[in-house]
Amino acid sequence: MPKLTGFISDIQRFSLHDGPGIRTTVYLKGCIMRCPWCHNPEAIDPKPTLAFYAGQCIGCQACAQVCEPGAIVFRDGERHFDAVACTNCFRCVSVCPAQALVRIGKSMSTEEVMAVIHADLDYYQASGGGVTLSGGEPLLQASFAYSLLEACQEENIDTAIESNLSIPFAALEPLLVHINRIYCDIKIMDEQKHLEATGLSNRQLLANLEQLALRKIPLVIRTPLIPGWTDQDDNIQQIARWIHEHCPNATYELLNYNAFARAKYAPIDLPYTLGDIKPLTADRVQALTDLARSEQVTVIGPK
Repeated sequence: MPKLTGFISDIQRFSLHDGPGIRTTVYLKGCIMRCPWCHNPEAIDPKPTLAFYAGQCIGCQACAQVCEPGAIVFRDGERHFDAVACTNCFRCVSVCPAQALVRIGKSMSTEEVMAVIHADLDYYQASGGGVTLSGGEPLLQASFAYSLLEACQEENIDTAIESNLSIPFAALEPLLVHINRIYCDIKIMDEQKHLEATGLSNRQLLANLEQLALRKIPLVIRTPLIPGWTDQDDNIQQIARWIHEHCPNATYELLNYNAFARAKYAPIDLPYTLGDIKPLTADRVQALTDLARSEQVTVIGPK
């Protein structure tokens, strides 16, 4: 019988922000949302992604010489790339001596991923950490996610997933027996604005959260504070009120905008449409935190 495999964009060891303790975060490729502030744009496409890091290019033109469809050409010493012509053969990656070209995404079996996870068992045990499945959207690869979560729990490794929860509950429900906690976003409460920002309605997300709350699954609900998109008083207040009414045992976390992801877009030939926006000030984050707490929810953040 062939081994079950998933498509992975990255595995990050010693992660401190994806659950309690020291964790290994496994990023599964593919997402159905299109948030303009996405922190992992390299994980959106379910297929392998070609990244070009211009600062490492030495101009040897080896990539252009092996590119049969002519997607890579050099004119006057400057590299030009035609994403439409590219067939994702990745021959250019194999001949780049400077590693300026990188393939993001590879198929891995459950056993191969678990071998990486096993390397840090002592750290999980000492810190109360474990393994988090993230993405992209890990539930798009539900069978593989189930396999990984089951393998972790067979070895008493704490498990978590980070999901947008925008798939039918029937796809999520079988995994719950192997999940210790779930992290998800409510980005925007207004359905139409959520659709305009992410490409999806928030109805499925909210319905799934209600089901998880009924099953008493530990939940951390987050809102990324994106200036002009999610950081309005009424949005935060509406989200906090909804959490109080429908997921009263959940924890709410406000995450300030971080421009770190901006540098990820150009290498994979995607535009970063948010421009030069800045994180919220500490005072503004505090004000939104206080507003959320006024709705009687447990908020992670400034006191």
